[in-house]
Amino acid sequence: MSNKISVITVVFNSVSDIRDTLESFFAQTWADKEYIVIDGGSTDGTADIIREYSGHLAYWCSERDNGIYDAMNKGISHAAGDWISILNSGDVFCSPDALKLAIEAGTRQPADIIYGDAIADDGEKYDFVPAGDDLTRMDYEAIYRHGCSLVRTAVQKQYLFDTAKEEAYGFALDFDSIFRMYHDGLRFVKVPVCIQRYKQEGASSDLFKSLKYNYRITSQYGDVAVKRRYYLKRWAVEKVRRSSLYKCLKVFLTDYFLNSVLPHVPVFRLRNMCYKLIGIRIGTGSVIDRKAYVIPISTAAA
Repeated sequence: MSNKISVITVVFNSVSDIRDTLESFFAQTWADKEYIVIDGGSTDGTADIIREYSGHLAYWCSERDNGIYDAMNKGISHAAGDWISILNSGDVFCSPDALKLAIEAGTRQPADIIYGDAIADDGEKYDFVPAGDDLTRMDYEAIYRHGCSLVRTAVQKQYLFDTAKEEAYGFALDFDSIFRMYHDGLRFVKVPVCIQRYKQEGASSDLFKSLKYNYRITSQYGDVAVKRRYYLKRWAVEKVRRSSLYKCLKVFLTDYFLNSVLPHVPVFRLRNMCYKLIGIRIGTGSVIDRKAYVIPISTAAA
């Protein structure tokens, strides 16, 4: 069975990033692939760079569109492969073998959607972002990054991005497509492959907007009251975590209390209980010496 992969990149005025994204595709060792690039009519030189690669592209255009999801649908309409992967401008594949490893691992069993892990790039450091194993979490949120998936072309063409809902769902319109696939019982297969590294920036990194959009999407099915409670709880917890009081309390617990108060507690069992309450994991049979100075990873990274 053929496993040709159609990779689609949509871009607009991204002259500083587009070449890295293009080169990332051409570096892929999976030979049975094609590349489709949809440019929204860039005016900063992006189209000139794409034109350099035009002889190696299955299809490309540079013209005005109605936004990123309209452009993605346009790219999907030109896909001739068996699988579709979305690679946004500025994002790159994690390794030259990313597509090869994903398709080989994902097609060992019947699959409609193959998905894997990601790496987030915030401009200063890379963070590993594992995809979720529990599909039931999809009742509330996406368990993987959209770009880190391969969707059967016939499926993706059936589940296009519903641009009529873009005002209500915003940047979560891709999750709407994923959620409809999940709700209709399509086969999701997770693979132990890090597929893409993406730039962590822009509106899609706004957690509170994500919660709002996800609620609107997922409340179409299931117990609306249960989902409302879930999202309200998540919203409240995040509000508290981002408050100045919480940050001060966290510094107190993970620095002064941890290293200036706890060492004076003579009973290890009591100290151990406090360590666990703070969030420190201690191996079975392990002991933290009272004279040790503990530096939490989050504090050290800061």
